[in-house]
Amino acid sequence: MRHLMRGMWAIWGIAGLVPSFLVAQGRPDIEALRQRVREKGYTFEVGPNPATAYTLEELCGTTVPPDFDQRIKKAAPAEAGPIPVSFDWRKLEGCTPIKNQGGCGSCWAFATMGIVESQYLLHEGIELDFSEQWLVSCTDAGGCSGGWYGAALNYLIAEPDYLGKSGAPLEEIYPYEARDADCVLASDAMRYSITEWSGIQQDIDAMKRAIMSYGPIAVTVYSNDLFQCYVGGIFNAHEDGATNHAVVLVGWDDAQGKEGIWYLRNSWGAGWGENGYMRIEYGRNNVGLSPCYAVLTPENEPNELHVPSAFPSLSAAMAAAA
Repeated sequence: MRHLMRGMWAIWGIAGLVPSFLVAQGRPDIEALRQRVREKGYTFEVGPNPATAYTLEELCGTTVPPDFDQRIKKAAPAEAGPIPVSFDWRKLEGCTPIKNQGGCGSCWAFATMGIVESQYLLHEGIELDFSEQWLVSCTDAGGCSGGWYGAALNYLIAEPDYLGKSGAPLEEIYPYEARDADCVLASDAMRYSITEWSGIQQDIDAMKRAIMSYGPIAVTVYSNDLFQCYVGGIFNAHEDGATNHAVVLVGWDDAQGKEGIWYLRNSWGAGWGENGYMRIEYGRNNVGLSPCYAVLTPENEPNELHVPSAFPSLSAAMAAAA
């Protein structure tokens, strides 16, 4: 079954492993891209970064099931009053450090762990680093040839992995290898779970409310050569295509860009973009499709968010994030 699933992801996935002698041919032409940015009048810059060492085929690997809308529930976030002009979970210690997936199309695994790690920060006040390699090697959610964060999130609730257990181990227990490899994990390794996950309506306001109510959300985006080579500014390219990359949205700002921007968290290292993040205008490169959020409900403090030590109350903290 495992080899069958790997083959299916290889067919369905966007990313494929490229022989090393072809990598150089697939790398972006930075000067040509800079010329394109100037001619189009875009408001961002491109240049060398950690992602330009790889081809897009190596970097991108998200495959959303064609019946996504029918397969998952979509819970509408509770109304929480007016939506602020801006909001950013980074201001509330709600995001773990940026990671680097390397030349493995495991962005779906990093998006999964990105929103789950934020759940533990927001509800437990602890910074944990979960293993993406566990998802790549020990589940049928996908591999280096692509996968989907919806399937991955199921393994953090009740779906059993190849060892017959659910829940994620820590990175220190199962380090990232950036390759498809056999599942090697001690049966007694400590596991961490979430309570549930849900889809969101593909609507900007609904996504904003989900971010405020639950934390950073996972979405897909179309990653092309301009996206790959982004080094700063507001990404406003009009070059939409089929989504092929999984990322995390941690906030927004309606006062930036033409009509507003998302704060997008990537998994291509802190040297990509603006310290690993991108400011991208709403809808550009189809950003925001297939949105999902995770939920962690601690037994001792149901539905309560952790208050960072720098703030006297949750309301003060939320106000500071706006």
